[in-house]
Amino acid sequence: YTERVPERAVPAWRVLSGDVPEEELAELFGGRIVFVGTGAQGLRDIVATPLNPRQAGVLVHAQAAEQMWLGHFLTRPDWARGLEFFLVLLLGGGLALMLPRLGATVGALVGGLGIAGVAGGSWLAFSQARYLFDPTYPALAIALVYTVQTVLSFYREERQRAYIHNAFDRYLSPELVKRIAADPEQLELGGQERDMTVLFCDIRGFSGISEQMEPQELIDFLVGFLTPMCDILLEHKATIDKFIGDAILAFWNAPLDDPDQHRNAARAALAMITGLERLNRDMPGQQGQAWPDDVKIGIGLNSGLCCVGNMGSAQRLSYSLIGDTVNTASRFEGLTKQYGVAILAGSSLASELDGFAMLELDHIRVVGRETPETVFALLGDEKTARSDGFAMLANRHAEMLAAYRATDWDKAESLLERLRSGYERHGAVGLCDTYRRRIAGLRIDPPPPGWDGVYRATAK
Repeated sequence: YTERVPERAVPAWRVLSGDVPEEELAELFGGRIVFVGTGAQGLRDIVATPLNPRQAGVLVHAQAAEQMWLGHFLTRPDWARGLEFFLVLLLGGGLALMLPRLGATVGALVGGLGIAGVAGGSWLAFSQARYLFDPTYPALAIALVYTVQTVLSFYREERQRAYIHNAFDRYLSPELVKRIAADPEQLELGGQERDMTVLFCDIRGFSGISEQMEPQELIDFLVGFLTPMCDILLEHKATIDKFIGDAILAFWNAPLDDPDQHRNAARAALAMITGLERLNRDMPGQQGQAWPDDVKIGIGLNSGLCCVGNMGSAQRLSYSLIGDTVNTASRFEGLTKQYGVAILAGSSLASELDGFAMLELDHIRVVGRETPETVFALLGDEKTARSDGFAMLANRHAEMLAAYRATDWDKAESLLERLRSGYERHGAVGLCDTYRRRIAGLRIDPPPPGWDGVYRATAK
């Protein structure tokens, strides 16, 4: 349709009235094709066109004649369908390849630009060259690819989130699970070497306890013990690796970085001792709960390089860790019984616990290792360390160790006797008797000259 030219429409009454001069009629109609028609609503010749919703039908005939006269036809080239198919492949396939890298937001922008480009190109071809191209299929291809890719990406992400939750829900605190689910790239599955802190916890005398209980009672007891202990560990950002009967293996600094791993581990161990005291006080009074008298635990702490990741067989994997640091932490837990302390830590961890109440216990070769290790008792947090009683105990204890390593047995025994009440007050009740027994054995079988004071453990 060409634009409307009002002066080309001459009302019939002007011609029929006879008032129009011959010269004007010749100017109006001379050399022209004349269409005669009606424009009244009741004569039912009013039609809608792309440019006018109420157009006299006769003018449509005039437009058709004008188009033939001018030769301005709309054409759909033979190659139009091929071009449309090519655009479907180019734009749809290109977006399918780019969208995983671009992401949903940038992908939507690129897809929108593609649809706008197809529609704009179709309009330009129509308005400038009178070509008819259908932008519908290329635009639909872009929209369909974006929708399918986005839905699939969302589905994959939800599956990944579900996998992460299933894999770590029972091992990590809810806060850490949310962080991993929000940014899975933080989680590097597979073995990797990291500096970590490891905790082993075991119930003292569990074999004797299990003999006194029925199987269901034993299960109830373990659930009543393990649940609050794990709550404490998760609260202090630990990852719970596994339960080995009554024992707990937990670690810090994986799968997410924990710059405060050493202190978190120390606080968790101290909180577990406090929590167990509360359980020993409250649980025996609960109806239906089997709880032995005065349950005790030993905790071994160590830090160093470990290999952590998905480990196991092709059929079954678990997120776990291995390494000498782990084995040594297990040995430390066993040594708590020998030294009569609740928490025993290695030197690498102790060096990171400035301000905590710690006593150096011994130079020792644990079972399975030839390299001596200096072990420490963790007796309290910073508040305990600042107390006058602990400061005096730490000074006198250092004197005792110096006398012991210098083979001055009389001075060491004298100091031990004076320190007995201090040891008991700070939870190291067996330390005094341990060193008295050792000194008694060394009096009978003195160490060789140049003795380095290293004690060799004979049991795990």
